[in-house]
Amino acid sequence: MDKSFKRDFIKGSAATSLGTIVSMIFQFVSILIITRQITKEEFGIYVLIIVISTFLDTVSGLALEQSLVKFISSTNEIERKFTFVPTIMIRIILIVVAIILVVLFRNSLMTLFSFTATEFLYVIIILFVLSSFRGLFYNLLQGMNLFKKYALVQTITSVFRVALLLVILYIHELTLKNVLLVEIVAVTFTVLLQMALIPYKEIFHWDLNFQNIKRIIRFSIPLSLSGISYFIQTQVNIFIISAYLNPVSIANYDVAGKIPQASAKGFQSFIIVFYPNLARLLSKGERDSALILMNKSLFTFSILLNLLLMISFLFNKEIIQLLFSDKYLDSSMAFSFLMAAFYLTSMSNIMGYSLVSAGLPSTTLKVNVAAGAINLIAAFLMVPIWGFMGAVYAILLNSLFSIILHYLYLIKYNLKIDLINLIKPSLLTIIVLLFYYQFIPDSLIFKNVLLIAYLLTIYLLLPEIKEIFRQIVRHLFRIKSGNSGEKVT
Repeated sequence: MDKSFKRDFIKGSAATSLGTIVSMIFQFVSILIITRQITKEEFGIYVLIIVISTFLDTVSGLALEQSLVKFISSTNEIERKFTFVPTIMIRIILIVVAIILVVLFRNSLMTLFSFTATEFLYVIIILFVLSSFRGLFYNLLQGMNLFKKYALVQTITSVFRVALLLVILYIHELTLKNVLLVEIVAVTFTVLLQMALIPYKEIFHWDLNFQNIKRIIRFSIPLSLSGISYFIQTQVNIFIISAYLNPVSIANYDVAGKIPQASAKGFQSFIIVFYPNLARLLSKGERDSALILMNKSLFTFSILLNLLLMISFLFNKEIIQLLFSDKYLDSSMAFSFLMAAFYLTSMSNIMGYSLVSAGLPSTTLKVNVAAGAINLIAAFLMVPIWGFMGAVYAILLNSLFSIILHYLYLIKYNLKIDLINLIKPSLLTIIVLLFYYQFIPDSLIFKNVLLIAYLLTIYLLLPEIKEIFRQIVRHLFRIKSGNSGEKVT
């Protein structure tokens, strides 16, 4: 891995991370406004509608957006130039087929989700179509390494969404229908902005060669099945809660997952850079550099995410009350457990994308299918017993299972992981949390003291972290390297 690669990788991550952080902040503001202005039941219905549109996108999308990243970032010039047009044509055909099926079988389909969603069928269809193109265009920008444009779209659209909510709130009170209108307008604006920023000359080459289309579909099928399985792991619990419980329980569960979901989006800004760059290293035959990148990524994020995990357990009630009001305090412990699931899933995703980059997409399919089945079975069994917390336990269980399987596959294909380094931060977090729940009073002073002690311990016991963050700072701010004496540009 030469200096220019490391510099571009770190700066690309920083650009997308900055955009994602700003986007996360404004998304939190929008959720804060919505949860405080509409009832729990209305918020539960809103969540259900969004999840149904996401479900339609997932089952009909054939994971074309992930295939697009793979081929657009390829070193093969033909793959780079002649992938976009066939991909967009396939996606349009799949969208039309999905809409026809939904309209024809709407009565049967809607009863599978919830009777409360039937009156919003056309809203669901509109959001499904818009979300399909939004995801495809985001991944196109990712594959072309246009990370600044990616971040720009995220930032502008998240601010636009909050502005719309505030305007409606100023003119009239927020209702469920108003919130859905804002969602439609905001996603439409996102798609239009993406279309304005795409450099079509580089990718718009009209060639509908059958072999090219066949190659795209063949690569996409295992990724599509993997995506459906991932949806089952992460979103299907909303449907199960809806079937067993009510929209209020959906609201409690979703609020508990808002911060983990936002954190996952922040982490995705790293994956946006990690995936194509790792694929590029492996396609060039630079296996050792690819393994270094994978292991450093795992170790760095293990430290960062364990810190977030510690904060989520120490201050769960304070965080939920501050962001969502005291009517959602029932979600506090669920929030902490879902943050633990987020940590496991993030580590698993780095491993999974490493396998895909190495040309092994079927392995992640197997993992996601198995983990999805575990989540589905566990949720069906646990939700009737523990309510929405049963869905939380199911997510935690499938996240643990997923990281174990991905690790075993990496070992099988000789993609070696430094396991000791990976689990050190987690072991320390577990020890500190056990000490906290056994001996520390529920006081803000004691919690803050414990957090400071945790940070000092991490710094002293994990000296590798100093070098990693020194490199990040050096490449981000173009500091002169002490060893070479030259400026990194």
